[in-house]
Amino acid sequence: MFADIAGSTALYDTLGDIAAKKKIDICLKLMIRITEEYEGRVIKTIGDEIMCRYPSANFAVQAACAMHKLIDNHNELRTETIAIRIGLHSGSIIQDKGDIFGDTVNVAARISSFAKARQILTTNIVVEELNGSLKTMARVYDVAPIKGKKTELSIWEIVWEDEEDATYIARATPVESEQSFKLQLSFNQQQFLVPFSSVPFSLGRSQEANILINTQFVSRIHAFIEFSRGKYILVDKSSNGTYVLLNETQQTVFLHREAMPLTGDGFISLGQDIEGGKDTLVNFDFKA
Repeated sequence: MFADIAGSTALYDTLGDIAAKKKIDICLKLMIRITEEYEGRVIKTIGDEIMCRYPSANFAVQAACAMHKLIDNHNELRTETIAIRIGLHSGSIIQDKGDIFGDTVNVAARISSFAKARQILTTNIVVEELNGSLKTMARVYDVAPIKGKKTELSIWEIVWEDEEDATYIARATPVESEQSFKLQLSFNQQQFLVPFSSVPFSLGRSQEANILINTQFVSRIHAFIEFSRGKYILVDKSSNGTYVLLNETQQTVFLHREAMPLTGDGFISLGQDIEGGKDTLVNFDFKA
C-alpha cells in the first residue's frame, strides 16, 4: 500500500511551513497507527507518503478505509480539509534490508499515482482476494497502461464512504468528433501538436523534454501529456506542481502528482501559479 497526503504543497502555501508540517505529522502518525492496528508493517515514509505491507488484502482494505475515516473525523485535521489518497496491489515481493522491491511494489505505486484525494484505488487481484462484505465495496473505476505491462490494467475503486455521502463519478464516453481534434500547445512563439500516441509528450527543463522551459521552479521532466481512451491527459510529476487555467470557467486547477483531462482551451503554468508564471505560460487548445 502507498498512502499519501493530497495537496500537501498547497497546504504549506496556505498555512506556512510550521503549521503545515504539524498537520502533516499528525496525519502520518495516524496512518502509521492504523497500519499497525490492522497487522500491517510500515516499510518506510517518503516525505508525506507511507509505504506499508499487510498479511492479506482484507486487512489492507480495512486499514485504508479506517485511515480515511479517522482523518475525516480528527479535530485538528478536518478544519483544514486534509485528505489522503491510497493505492493497493497484491503479489509477491523481494525483501532486502528491511525494504521491499519488485513488480508488486511498482504497480502499487503506479495505482497510487492515479488516485485522487479521498480515494482508494486497487487492482482486480486485490478485489478477488476480498471477502464478501468488502468485495461489495469495490467497483470498476478505469483501465490504464502500466509501465512494463503489455496490456492495460483494470483499476477498481473501494467506496469507503457511506452510500449517501459518496460522490459517484460519471464515466464519460469520448465522442467520435473529439478524436478528430489534436491538442495544440503554444510556447515562446512556437506551436506543438500533441499526436494521438501512447508516447508521453513532456514538458520540463531537461534538454530531452518536448517543450523546454528552463526556470528554477520547473523540474527536469515536470509534466507530460498522454493520449488515452480518446482524451488528452495532463500528468504532473514535479516537486512544485502544475497550474491549469481553463478559459471557459476561469477556474484554476492545481495538480501535484495528479492528472486531469484537458478540454477546451487555457493555459498551463509549471511550478508557479498563473500570475507568477505569466512569462512562461503554455497555451493549449484543440485544432482540427
